Amino acid sequence: MPLRRSLIAIAASSVALLLTPAVPASAHETGAIHLSANQVAVGGTVTVRGEKLPKSSELKLELRGVLDNFPVGSVKTDTGGAFVLPLTVPQSVPAGPYTLVVIASDGDVTARADLVVSAAASATAQAGGAAAPGSMADMPGMAGMSDEHATAEPMSIAHTTTAAEWVVIWGIIVVSLIAGLTLVRRAA
Repeated sequence: MPLRRSLIAIAASSVALLLTPAVPASAHETGAIHLSANQVAVGGTVTVRGEKLPKSSELKLELRGVLDNFPVGSVKTDTGGAFVLPLTVPQSVPAGPYTLVVIASDGDVTARADLVVSAAASATAQAGGAAAPGSMADMPGMAGMSDEHATAEPMSIAHTTTAAEWVVIWGIIVVSLIAGLTLVRRAA
């Protein structure tokens, strides 16, 4: 009977571990920022609205990209921890995807939002106008990509598991169960 209880406990623990979602821990982010648009051209302006941030504090704003970070200003929150700021993207920022972060005085990131910076409209027109301003083709390394956007529709992904892959999967499962049973029997 103790062996059966041990097996049930092992099985329940295994299922619980497999079903536990992986959620990233965010210990320092306490606030939120909202952008008037998720895409802006170089030299363009986007309105940033912050809330639930440190109260009456001076905060720095920075665009963080894959290769470089660009300080874009600072703002002081009101007594409720909120602010509204028209943010102009500097001409020195190359087109590409960025994360706009709000940094507290201690250096911790307190809020973030994704922002795509596209090439300036005049630069696109001078380059021949092949791509629409703000399209993915404007971003470095994205030429030839479509401007498809995420939707709520389920995505169909074609995937087939070969017979050899199934043999390996079931082999790992069987070996794991045998090893678990052996350990439980030795403990009993």
